[in-house]
Amino acid sequence: MPNARRRPAAALCAATAALCALAAAPRRAAAEPSAACAASPRGDVTCAVDLRDALDAEIAKRLKSGFQNVLLYRIYIRRASDGEPVALTVQRHLQIYELWDDVFYLYRNGSRADSRAHRQLPPLLDEVATFKILAAEQLPPGAYYADVILELNPLSEAEEAEIRAWIARSRGGHRTFATGDRSFFGTFVSLFVNIRPGSAELTVRQASPRFEVPPPAPGSP
Repeated sequence: MPNARRRPAAALCAATAALCALAAAPRRAAAEPSAACAASPRGDVTCAVDLRDALDAEIAKRLKSGFQNVLLYRIYIRRASDGEPVALTVQRHLQIYELWDDVFYLYRNGSRADSRAHRQLPPLLDEVATFKILAAEQLPPGAYYADVILELNPLSEAEEAEIRAWIARSRGGHRTFATGDRSFFGTFVSLFVNIRPGSAELTVRQASPRFEVPPPAPGSP
């Protein structure tokens, strides 16, 4: 009888230990998102970004919530030698799910003139997670990398107004200040550095592999 009474207790201890070990085990990391950048002979940099592997069921649930969602993208081009940003591209997309029509709308850079409609969620996720973009123009020769940040609903109303105004003043949210546009640097610091860290509902961030901007070919202008 004593042995029989010990068996349930031993089984309970073993089950508890197994559950504790399971809880303590690290979760499997999601596949790394990818970004790759390449420079043209004149120093223009184009980046292809694919964040699909970093977007989980949580963002899908939020995009189908019926509320407005802001997706803020920032792509910094940084010098490989010291990490100093030399160019910044910003995109701000507004996403709305119309519950009664069962349609997902995406307004690129907040513009109703540049909108997309999707009947299903997967094509919308593909659109917000994959894109190719001109990230810098006429960078001097050297080694660089891209710092890609996607944030879901990161901003206060005041910060939202600043972002919209900045995109309106720039060429679709694109500025390069490695080539003399130093007046922009103050705006860059005040606007983007002061965004509250950790306030976004979701943040995806990664650095691209290093790439080279080649020196101009002999005889080129």
